[in-house]
Amino acid sequence: MLFPYPPSVFWQEMRKIIVIEMERVVSEERAKSKRPVKLLYKVKELCELFQVSKPTIYEWIREGKLKPFRIGSRVFFKGEEVEGLIKGT
Repeated sequence: MLFPYPPSVFWQEMRKIIVIEMERVVSEERAKSKRPVKLLYKVKELCELFQVSKPTIYEWIREGKLKPFRIGSRVFFKGEEVEGLIKGT
């Protein structure tokens, strides 16, 4: 027996360690970023962030680079997806 506790407990502890480490890495990346991290972006904010026009944003939507969602008549984009686009992932 290599471990002093059952495999289920081992994996539960490993998951906790991974979550803690991922939170640390994300917080460090956010601290390095000069931009404030937002949860939601509007079309106008994306235009300013990427220095592009509204038609370019709508083209990115058609190409699948961005996935919009609506709240009422307003269009928003998730901050995670925008960060992914910035990083090229």
